[in-house]
Amino acid sequence: MISIQNFPSDAIPLLGVRDSKELLGKFAIVDFAKGELILNRRLVNDANRYMGLERLTISCINLNANSMVVRFSPQLEAMKYTSPAGITYDYFDFFKKHVYFPADSTVSFTSGKAIWKYSLPLANETLSWKNVRKRPKYYVDVIINRDGYSELRKYYIDITGNVTDIIKPQ
Repeated sequence: MISIQNFPSDAIPLLGVRDSKELLGKFAIVDFAKGELILNRRLVNDANRYMGLERLTISCINLNANSMVVRFSPQLEAMKYTSPAGITYDYFDFFKKHVYFPADSTVSFTSGKAIWKYSLPLANETLSWKNVRKRPKYYVDVIINRDGYSELRKYYIDITGNVTDIIKPQ
């Protein structure tokens, strides 16, 4: 979760709250923020590391803001992904909808709070399961609008695999 409070200049990002368990129901999910053990290997404690198909929650608390717009690296806004094996996956097949940026990622503030949830698509890994950098991190831009001016907050996240890599039926 990316959380922003106190607009404009003293916003503090708080990352690490996951919604994956809500999405997957009765499955065990690794949490990078806790550095859990998987495949007999302790993972690096990293709250900015996610998996494809994992849900990301972005929230902002501010009594004076009008709207929040969330944008991602093009790879994380793409609704289709072609794997290295040549298989093409469509976001619709997983979530029964497409997300259109920025129309669907713009939310108004209600009672001083804006929340937007997005299930990340399948995308190329930025960091392998063995913590080897494969490509640069993806960005998440959060734009907060208030009375004619905007403030941009830029965050960077890693993608390692996807949730199907590690689910274990209970």
